[in-house]
Amino acid sequence: MPGVIESDVDPVEAIEIAHDVGRQAAPHAAQHDLDASFVSEGYRAVRDFGYGTMAVPTALGGSGHGLEGICRAQAALANYCASTSLAIAMHQHAVMTMAWRWSRGDTEVESVLRRVVSDGLILSASGTLNPAMISVDATPVEGGFVVTGQRRLCSGAPGADVLVTAVRLNTEGESRPITMLIPLGGMGVEILDDWDAMGMRGSGTNGVKMHEAFVPAENALYVDGKGPRFRRPSAAVGSGAGPASPGHRRGEVQGILMPGLHISLAIIAASYLGASDHACAEAIRMVAGTPRANTVVAERLTGLMRHEIRMGWWALEGMVGQTADESLGTREQMITTMLGKRQVILSSIHAAELAMEMLGSRSYMRGDVFERTLRDVRAGVTHPLTPELTLVQVGYATLAAAARQKDS
Repeated sequence: MPGVIESDVDPVEAIEIAHDVGRQAAPHAAQHDLDASFVSEGYRAVRDFGYGTMAVPTALGGSGHGLEGICRAQAALANYCASTSLAIAMHQHAVMTMAWRWSRGDTEVESVLRRVVSDGLILSASGTLNPAMISVDATPVEGGFVVTGQRRLCSGAPGADVLVTAVRLNTEGESRPITMLIPLGGMGVEILDDWDAMGMRGSGTNGVKMHEAFVPAENALYVDGKGPRFRRPSAAVGSGAGPASPGHRRGEVQGILMPGLHISLAIIAASYLGASDHACAEAIRMVAGTPRANTVVAERLTGLMRHEIRMGWWALEGMVGQTADESLGTREQMITTMLGKRQVILSSIHAAELAMEMLGSRSYMRGDVFERTLRDVRAGVTHPLTPELTLVQVGYATLAAAARQKDS
């Protein structure tokens, strides 16, 4: 039977809902980009059409869509408004990661998943790959916790209900990480006005500051110290396996085996590819049937655009197809995810550049979608791992595995 990641639910429904949301968001996308203001209309549509419940398992009241359906929906939504797509991607990947944990017997997340359906709860996610970098502290009080600290780059925060983040729980003689859902409208919580970026300007990727903010006990996960336990891969998983202790040797990245990363990067990458795909289709539509189309240059640029977008889709489909419930957390899956994400992002950027080149000077003007798309998709290189660090990580893991096989 298909699991949470591999779902037998037809993705067509998810794509149709994404189009519904997108049609509400599209008329406002350019203005939000100009003002660096949050895509409030898109988030209103997310709530109205139930877009946030799609990754919740059917057994918990959701639509039960798997990774393929969510990725295709994210790409479709980015056709209309890339910032809305990227912002809600943080909700989608947090929900799907919790759904995967629930399918593996993690009972802590069930109440959150049910609230996503019953209360329409929208999440903003801010995690860290390194527990040493947790910047929020929590202290137990009656009925919950008092939380102080700050998180950066919390996409979708202005439209979300809670921030899902790792915090450091401090008790007598002990300090350890747990997960919290911090109410974004609560006392002592401030969404900072610090998102003024080159692209994805409407995504509300603001910082969140907490000063003695109260978080109810039901919003804290793994307080008993019994967090999710995922199997540690063997020292050699496929031909690209890396060393057994991630994060402690050159070329290795702390936390790279976190299953949530394999889910999140596919969903996030889909937003970038969908935005670039739309820009290319629009450029081709505008040139087709005009004198500009009757040139070898236009034909070649069109062919290159088709090539890059197709390569991006193949890479994304490969990521999704090889991300199975049983493969999450393995080094083999890490390599598949990182290489796939790298190709999707680089293809998206190059395709957007080609669309502008084919259209010429008008593509550089703010009136059309092209320069905005190029700025938006360039944000993709900032998501971990960067394209160059991906090559270092994968190369190191592959050479290390080959050396072990040679010595054995």
